[in-house]
Amino acid sequence: DENKKGPNCELSQNNTVVTRTESSAWGTQVLTEVLSEGRHYIEFFVTSTNNTCLVVGVLPASYVHTSTDKMWGNGAFAWQADGDTVKNGTSSTKIATYSTGDRVALY
Repeated sequence: DENKKGPNCELSQNNTVVTRTESSAWGTQVLTEVLSEGRHYIEFFVTSTNNTCLVVGVLPASYVHTSTDKMWGNGAFAWQADGDTVKNGTSSTKIATYSTGDRVALY
């Protein structure tokens, strides 16, 4: 969704690919789909990363998106490429890292 993308982000391939054109600030892209309760599987393919500025995660439907946030608000879970995680705005357990060429799955 063009209205939910951060700075320096471009959408392509029917809005399934997000490309950062510059990495001087946090840029986020929020999907428009809202998932119902229950279990879901979401997969991302990493075409390029610098290991610190790529974050994937999940947000509650009530989350208010700003163009420069890091998805680290209340009710959110974020997993950074270097393995750092944030849950409900607080740093959490460090888990596996991901990099260029990896498939990242959340379920």
